[in-house]
Amino acid sequence: MNTVKIGDKFEHKSYDLIVKAIRNGELGISESTAKVQKKSAIIQKIEKRK
Repeated sequence: MNTVKIGDKFEHKSYDLIVKAIRNGELGISESTAKVQKKSAIIQKIEKRK
């Protein structure tokens, strides 16, 4: 597995854990005000140029 796939796998797992923790109130962040994003389209375009 290459490093991009490893990073993407880590990102998906981290995203799921953070969203779950926010929903369960484990981080002290209100679910109504929290905004968790996966890698944005802009970052993906920049990485493709490299």
